[in-house]
Amino acid sequence: MAKRKLLAALRRPMYFWNVTVGFSLTLVSPLLAADVLGGAAGLEVQGVRCANSSTGTVVSSSETTTEWDCLSLGLEAEAGDRVTATVVGRVPQESSMASVAPLFDTTEIFEEGDGFAAADFDLDGDPDILMADDFQWLEQVAGDPPSFLAHLLDKPAGEFGAIEALAADMDGDGRPDVVGTFFFAASIEWQRNLGGTPPTFERFTVHRDAGWRPWRIEEGDLDGDGDTDLLSWRQDLDGVGLTRQRLAWHENQGAQFVTHELYESESNVAFSEIEPGVVDLDGDGDNDILAGDCSTLRMLWFENDGASPPGFELRIIQDDGTLAPSRFAAEDLDLDGDVDVVAESNGEARIYENLGGSPMTFAIHDLAELGGQSPVVGDLNSDGRPDIVFRSFAVKGLRWLENRGDLSFVLHSVREVDHDLTGPLPVDLDGNGDMDLVSSTDATPVVRIDAKTTVGAWNFGTESNGVTCRNLSTGQTVRELVPGRTVHDCEAMGLSVDPGDRILISVRGVVE
Repeated sequence: MAKRKLLAALRRPMYFWNVTVGFSLTLVSPLLAADVLGGAAGLEVQGVRCANSSTGTVVSSSETTTEWDCLSLGLEAEAGDRVTATVVGRVPQESSMASVAPLFDTTEIFEEGDGFAAADFDLDGDPDILMADDFQWLEQVAGDPPSFLAHLLDKPAGEFGAIEALAADMDGDGRPDVVGTFFFAASIEWQRNLGGTPPTFERFTVHRDAGWRPWRIEEGDLDGDGDTDLLSWRQDLDGVGLTRQRLAWHENQGAQFVTHELYESESNVAFSEIEPGVVDLDGDGDNDILAGDCSTLRMLWFENDGASPPGFELRIIQDDGTLAPSRFAAEDLDLDGDVDVVAESNGEARIYENLGGSPMTFAIHDLAELGGQSPVVGDLNSDGRPDIVFRSFAVKGLRWLENRGDLSFVLHSVREVDHDLTGPLPVDLDGNGDMDLVSSTDATPVVRIDAKTTVGAWNFGTESNGVTCRNLSTGQTVRELVPGRTVHDCEAMGLSVDPGDRILISVRGVVE
């Protein structure tokens, strides 16, 4: 039981949030939330009207905001009241879609799980989910929404699950394999995908050292020979508070892995860590190594010299003692052709802008006020610019930074929950071209969101009695009168829209 509690501290049940790009309408019961909310992602709002037919109250606004609140406009509503919310706006031109923020919705796909990655393990064309929790993968089964079947993977004796797991084709056969780190066995294990329907896996040990517990792991071709190597952070605990950290890469030689130690640090801070990453930071065609050493408060990178085998020279990105970078993500955030880094520690975050040059230099942009952890990068609003998603402990849940270009960002909320979150993971789980999110909490089931990019997709936070979608520019009207639904899609209902069209959406329901 003690082992399971320790692993549970690193992992929690999973969430999958939908990114809805389209003009959207959200109505939340005041008994379930503090207010009746509305949003119009994807629509240049020209007017909002909220009516309570049970009391005769009508409120309206001509503000052009994409987010609005019926209660703040003066609407009074109680349980059982019949409420209609109507929004009128214009479909934006494609060039203005960059200012559109998506909305998010959730559906359940599995009872619990966390510590995840995504890959098409059965090669059927859709991504499956890998979970470190219980060391298992979820096979995505066709359907709308899809369902998932759990398959357990072999793990060392005495382990309840992996600390971390990733998916990578380790043997070059075109099938994604699984690699996991196991704390109590002090080992890195490779599960080779043998194919089949469903695929079976065979376990091999990559590295085992009883004195050093492996935690984080990353993958990439570090020696330029065309196969996948591994990068790990391992920790030694001496039992009296001193921890030593080691960063090493494990050279894939086909039949075996050879371990090359790179870096060691020590700290009297319990569970201090080194976060590893593999990326071509200097753009010279070979993969370098990123490392956030929170024990020495430094952001490091190791330059690959391209030799065979490669040597790695330690370089400093940040060494001012102001941030202990325990999590980071690397991406070209300003679209200037080189890789930037966003890192966080205990809720403080910053961007290291890659300025290039020889030696390479970085400009630091602080995002300390966000209260965010575990940043990841993905294009949530499909505007071609990478956005930043992170879990928030200031406001429990997920939040994201919309990238407006030139490293300017607008803060949005994805979802607020009553529990701390891990993750998130950006992935197009339903294959519709939008970036969805997978994350986890400690008290909720695994959920999935149907991502939509269609104009007219919207979410009604309580059960609706019907929706009307009208294109005021063409006169076309479509209606859906199916009671009890919470999510509708005007375009899927048959509404034809073009940039510049004026659209009216009206939804009615009973406040719960």
